[in-house]
Amino acid sequence: MDAKVIVLLLAGAVVGGAATAVVSSSNNDEAEKDADSKAQAEARKNQQKREDRISKLASENERLMKAIEDERRKTSAMKDQRDAALAKATIQQVKVVNSPDAIIGELGNMYASNNELNQRRRIYLTESLVDAGVPALDAIEEFFRSNKDAEPDIAADRRRDMLDRYGITDDQYVSIEENIASLLQQMEPELAADRARRDAERQERRQQDEKRRADFRKRMEEFRATLTGLEESEVREKMGGFFRQSREEYEQRRREERERAQPEDQPKVETASDRLRSAVEGNVQTLLGTQQFESMKGNRSLDRMLAEIGGDSYRRAVGSDWGRGRGGR
Repeated sequence: MDAKVIVLLLAGAVVGGAATAVVSSSNNDEAEKDADSKAQAEARKNQQKREDRISKLASENERLMKAIEDERRKTSAMKDQRDAALAKATIQQVKVVNSPDAIIGELGNMYASNNELNQRRRIYLTESLVDAGVPALDAIEEFFRSNKDAEPDIAADRRRDMLDRYGITDDQYVSIEENIASLLQQMEPELAADRARRDAERQERRQQDEKRRADFRKRMEEFRATLTGLEESEVREKMGGFFRQSREEYEQRRREERERAQPEDQPKVETASDRLRSAVEGNVQTLLGTQQFESMKGNRSLDRMLAEIGGDSYRRAVGSDWGRGRGGR
């Protein structure tokens, strides 16, 4: 074959290979650019989602903080109004009393509350009796004969403090109290069945616990017998292993008991306690308004308030079951 032909063939092969490489490289670059572009778009999309979520959470947090602040201002305003009314009533009662009879009569009015104003007024009136001297003795003796002792109304003070603490009025307090009492009476048969079920479960657990304690004591005695004659370091090591194993067995048993009590694939059963709680909370939400109700639920003061107003009967009725959530869950 002619040398020129060979050279031409080789040159053609080199040029063709180079062209193929250029095309292939160009295709690869385009693919990489597309991949980078998609990755960047996905990253921007994820970043936007995160920013939107953060913005939403920030807005929700701002809303909750505003609700809490509004509730705080409302509570403070109610307290100021009550204090102003009490101060006005006290000022109206502070009148010139010169005679011992009038002083003793005024003293009785000062026992409606044990707040600071009334305490100071009682001291002032008592000192006035002392200053009156001998002429006051007849009035004092007459008061003793009447057998009308007066004591500060601590319960009324406690109730006023509670109203201030939860930001509710006396009328709202009475309405919640009456609603709880009415629901407890209406639902007594259901609640009694709930209590009987819980009592039976507790009794069964007590029996199981006692049996486990007896079994543990027996195992402990048998284990101690195996330690006789061992070195102190070996005894400590074996004792540590024994108690670690016992603890793991105990925690595993508790997990299994909870799973048996409420398997994950079974719907939660609503109990009478749950229905009572829901009815009471629904009434409170209507009375206080959604904003104050949600605020109290958020800072966990709602349950404390209901427990205080409802008393022991309500607390027992909505008591939680062992190993479950609210009510019978």
